[in-house]
Amino acid sequence: MTKRDVYYLTEIRPEDFTDDGDGAAVPLSPHRFKVSSACAQNDARTADVVAQIQALGSKPDRHKAMLGLEFLVKVAQSGPPFTKSFDKKALHETHSFHSAVSGQDEKIWRYRRGDIRILFYYADDKIVLLCGTLSKRKDQLSEAEKNAAEQAVDRYLSARRNNRVTWVSSQ
Repeated sequence: MTKRDVYYLTEIRPEDFTDDGDGAAVPLSPHRFKVSSACAQNDARTADVVAQIQALGSKPDRHKAMLGLEFLVKVAQSGPPFTKSFDKKALHETHSFHSAVSGQDEKIWRYRRGDIRILFYYADDKIVLLCGTLSKRKDQLSEAEKNAAEQAVDRYLSARRNNRVTWVSSQ
């Protein structure tokens, strides 16, 4: 398998948000949903979600996005789907699309925290694939935003189908 064929994926964990310097890992629930991001390289620091947050226009938006992501990761540790923890205003399905990779309709979900929208996909094995982090002042996603999320899901599905997913540790 060549480097180009590898799809790198990292789990975003609660300790990714702590900066206390003691290096102690938070015990992870075996029942958790694994909030995960594709990575550009075999390095968790190249996670797509990090690049998307850094690309947000303002420092307050980047701060809110990190807080939203941190909260989503903490909620994921409890195990039930996010719909059990959030109301429909904070979390709902944005749209479905027909995936040529899976041959079926797939759903993109949205978690809202203020003006920040975190798009994700419920994948197999309790993986929550992050597929977009946006600063939105309105609820409707643009076609470009929908297409980008759909492409992220299709890349994951293709890699999974071809056994090309490689997990990258954040430590």
